[in-house]
Amino acid sequence: MVDNTETELKLQFLAPGRWEELFAAPVIQSLADPLSFRQETLETQYYDTPGHRLQKAGLAFRIRREGAQWIATVKDGGRNVGGLHERAEWNVLLSAPQADAGIFADTPVGPVLADTIGEETLTAMFRTCFERQRINLQLADGSVVELAADRGEIHAGGKEAPLLEIELELKAGKAGALLELGAELAKSFPLLPEWRSKYFRALQLAGLAAAEEAAVPAVPPLSGGETAGEALTGILISSIQGLLAAQEKFLQQQDVPEMLRAWGSELWQLRSLLSFSEALMPAEVYGEYQQILTEWTDMLTPLAELDPVLAVWQDIAESTALHWTVPPVLGGILGEKRGQLAAGLAEKLQKGATTPALLSLWAWLTTTGLSGQLAVEPPDSMARPAFDDFVRKQLARWRESILAAGKKIDLQDTELLCLLRLQALKICGIMAVLPLKWPKKVKRQHASLRKLLAGFDYLHDLKTTAEIVRNILKSQSSRLLYRDTGILTGWQAREARTVCQKLNKRWKKLLATESK
Repeated sequence: MVDNTETELKLQFLAPGRWEELFAAPVIQSLADPLSFRQETLETQYYDTPGHRLQKAGLAFRIRREGAQWIATVKDGGRNVGGLHERAEWNVLLSAPQADAGIFADTPVGPVLADTIGEETLTAMFRTCFERQRINLQLADGSVVELAADRGEIHAGGKEAPLLEIELELKAGKAGALLELGAELAKSFPLLPEWRSKYFRALQLAGLAAAEEAAVPAVPPLSGGETAGEALTGILISSIQGLLAAQEKFLQQQDVPEMLRAWGSELWQLRSLLSFSEALMPAEVYGEYQQILTEWTDMLTPLAELDPVLAVWQDIAESTALHWTVPPVLGGILGEKRGQLAAGLAEKLQKGATTPALLSLWAWLTTTGLSGQLAVEPPDSMARPAFDDFVRKQLARWRESILAAGKKIDLQDTELLCLLRLQALKICGIMAVLPLKWPKKVKRQHASLRKLLAGFDYLHDLKTTAEIVRNILKSQSSRLLYRDTGILTGWQAREARTVCQKLNKRWKKLLATESK
């Protein structure tokens, strides 16, 4: 019997044709202990009660054949440690593949298992069959990581799904070593972090779990005594998880605008958090990652700007206020353009374009973390600002930068409106993610700012619509297309007057809430 806790990073391998290159890669060869290499075929059967009691309790029971041995294993649901998944497991050697909870009676999980199963019996649910290659890697900091590469299939609910993934499991040393190694591997191979265990993927295949149930780490709770550096380190790691999870959903449903908006929102949130934490980071680290995130924003901008235009046109086309003697053509052109942009963006992401940088930043936060000392403080200062104080002062500075526009805003000044919009986006994004209880005054300020932001967004969409229309008419034109684009711009212009009137009122209300 063996009891242990595993800390691992699981990665999808996105290029089946390059699978054989993995163990020959220089990054692996330079770290590998050749005597530790093993190759085996693993067959695993998962069990649960007819009422799925183990699944509901967050437990997994399996029996795996490893060579001539049968091993029964129970794993719990695990916990989030620095953004990595850590799970306890209990293993018992068997003479035959017989599923019986009683074999774990002498382990810590035994009583829990017995109480969970109750009077029900364990039955076979689904199975996996895969070839595993594994080798130990000795990292520069002394950490030891086992690399396991799995290729095979998952069988569940009468269906079959391919399995192609690598697991980096920490055998000794620091958790950050997993992330640094993952980042290095992602520079050579197309990889994406995988939150789902083989067990969870089987549940999905059998229709027993939804994608949103995958255990993506959440924002860590605060005890109240953290410094700004300690708290924001955890929040930034959580934001990286959110971005990766949103990216995966976009890749699964790239034709759904909401998935793109969610990914764009997570990306902007991470950029905002980095900006918010700039005073606690080395300038070179901040500059490197902010530049990378800005490039990603530029990468998704064409698609993100097209979606609102397409949404407005769909409203127009479905409106009962218009009667079409000849059907519109603009929707088809916009839809085709969106499909091309979405496919292009998805292709880049499927090649693991974001993985090296995100894992590298995650590793830096895990191993080094944000300083508790403000970079703007004198060198001899040992000030370590409390999280609440840092947040309050930083938000006050950001709000002041918005209010510096004056008592009135020039709605014809597109450059100013763009700057105000971006600053408002940063503030609203920060307030949405920070786990704090806001005073009533701050909540009022936030509500006013969000309404103001809605107006800024509309004027931004109006500007990008004009640019998109011009580009379409440059590449193709017809009487019907001129008709449709004219209707689109006229429809938006009609609303713009109302939006501008509301903006002025909301600006005054924002000034009033700030002065109270």
